[in-house]
Amino acid sequence: MRSLDPADRDAALQRLRRARTWVVLGALGLTGAASGAAAASFRGHHATSKTTTTTTTPPETTTQQAPRAAPSGPDAIPLPPSASGDDQNLQAPQQAPQQAPQPAPAPAQPAPQPPATSGGS
Repeated sequence: MRSLDPADRDAALQRLRRARTWVVLGALGLTGAASGAAAASFRGHHATSKTTTTTTTPPETTTQQAPRAAPSGPDAIPLPPSASGDDQNLQAPQQAPQQAPQPAPAPAQPAPQPPATSGGS
């Protein structure tokens, strides 16, 4: 085995450190590129509506809304036939649904104890 002088060893360690840095930077760059490509090809929800508010209106003040047109384009999800807006015969219920009464819970029964044995066999 050949012994290296300290200057050669230090130069080799510096080259290894530099190569390791380039490998790490290349891996980070490829990861970012793959992430960007995936984000561009798999379109998700739009980030414009980050906050949502929920409001409730009493049943007396509800208004008839005009049906919206079905979405179109390459990313459109087809609607089932009943949701196409042709069902003008639908009516609201006469009264709001009532919650069914809850049955009383059964009294708790203590678990039967197995008979005690001594001697272990």
